[in-house]
Amino acid sequence: MDRKYFNDLWELNIGPPNQQIQEWYFFLEFIEAYFKDHKIMSPIVVELGSTHNQQKKYYEKLLGAEHIGIDIKPRRRPDLVGDTGDPATLNRLKTILAGRPINLLFIDGGHKYETVKNDYKLYSPLTKNIIAFHDIRCLRDDVEVRLFWPEACIIEAESTKIEFYIKRKGPGMGIGLLIREDQKELC
Repeated sequence: MDRKYFNDLWELNIGPPNQQIQEWYFFLEFIEAYFKDHKIMSPIVVELGSTHNQQKKYYEKLLGAEHIGIDIKPRRRPDLVGDTGDPATLNRLKTILAGRPINLLFIDGGHKYETVKNDYKLYSPLTKNIIAFHDIRCLRDDVEVRLFWPEACIIEAESTKIEFYIKRKGPGMGIGLLIREDQKELC
């Protein structure tokens, strides 16, 4: 991945996304290598919880991806406004996808255990390659992604698990990936 271009996006305030710069860079570098290795030329990235769609430019410009950001708050300028737990939002996404699989699902909407679990349950069947969870290492009381992450790893027993976590002062966030191998059929 072009580090200068990444830094330019960061400095131009195209983001910065709600990520630590090192975690975000290594995550994108890995995703880019994965897509190239698997010959996925125009990946579809769906981001649940797309705060101001800040990550969209990174996915589009650095990975050549089609990005669909979903958020409940219209002021955050998502591509699709709606509650990720509402079946109507899921159906609208399915209409946009028109039968195409999601290559990367980035779960970063609600941070309560039940919300994360429900987002996984609803959107993972549409995902062919990678499911990513943000905040898997966050220890704040209001962030319970870390409670669902081990459960997701058990559910996805056949998947490869990778964590991106950069230790820093204060609580860390972390990005956890479930990489599905040879998915044959999607719901």
